[in-house]
Amino acid sequence: MAAYNAEKYISEAIQSILDQTFTDFELIIVNDGSTDTTKEKIKAFDDPRIKYYENEGNCKIIFTRNKLLKLAKGKYIAWLDADDISTKNRLLEQFNFMENNQEYGICGSWAILIDENGNKLNEIWKPISNSESIKFQMFFSNNFITSSVFMKNFSGERYQFSDKWTLGEDYNFWLNIIPNYKSTNIKKALTFYRINSSGATLNGQNKMDENKLEIIDNHLNNHGLIFNEIEKETHSSLVLNKYITLYKLIPYFQKLLLHFHHSIFLKEILLDRYTKNQIRNENRNFKNIGEILYVTKKMSFRFNLVSFKRFALLIIENLFHLRIYKTS
Repeated sequence: MAAYNAEKYISEAIQSILDQTFTDFELIIVNDGSTDTTKEKIKAFDDPRIKYYENEGNCKIIFTRNKLLKLAKGKYIAWLDADDISTKNRLLEQFNFMENNQEYGICGSWAILIDENGNKLNEIWKPISNSESIKFQMFFSNNFITSSVFMKNFSGERYQFSDKWTLGEDYNFWLNIIPNYKSTNIKKALTFYRINSSGATLNGQNKMDENKLEIIDNHLNNHGLIFNEIEKETHSSLVLNKYITLYKLIPYFQKLLLHFHHSIFLKEILLDRYTKNQIRNENRNFKNIGEILYVTKKMSFRFNLVSFKRFALLIIENLFHLRIYKTS
């Protein structure tokens, strides 16, 4: 657990770990130069499972996360931010999953979104589908909530958080792992994820989007996929939910699918994202549906019962401003 000026919430975060039904763990806390009473809050707990460390000054989150990786000695690592909360069965459920599925490197979960007072706002659903599907979904968005992640300890494989990106460092970290290990999310909210009441500033959001696109572009390059400027713009529009014209979309889809051997998982993800992108833009009308059907024909997409139901519900939901089908 990385902690910086976390006096308001860290006691609750620590207690949620100490109250776990799974008890064989050590709770490593690194105080990143806090100037409030964070240290005193931590020291108030008298439990030998708590291992406390301090940075020399404020070294920032990336340095602190990497320090936590070096300090962890167990078979698995569970992440929790100092303002979030774990449900009491979280570690047990994720431990059991990883023990029974040794080929998996990452096991996340859904989460309940809460405000600064702990009031429940919404449930965050993350993909639980085939591990190959998650790999492709990561080309467009981060499919893991850091405070819900339970992962293998890769101490010998030198996975680290990169200081190249000051925002989205966790996204890049997961992207480095998933090509080599299977990953999933448990279909249950095992974490309470707190949002900051101050919210992100416009500049902060722009920086986050910029980092996100750079991280994705870097990951695609690692897969040997190089986009031209128009293709980059098209991919960025899918990532950031901006309108896309058909003449840009079709060549982009064809290049992506050809590179990944027309994976059915990738086809489903592309259609899903494009459907949401088109119908959620300001010009909601039946012309959008015609364009979407045209794209499915061009991509030789074969609907099965599940994908057809998902596609139909997305259209109904967005045309009539309903909320039928929850998407990540």
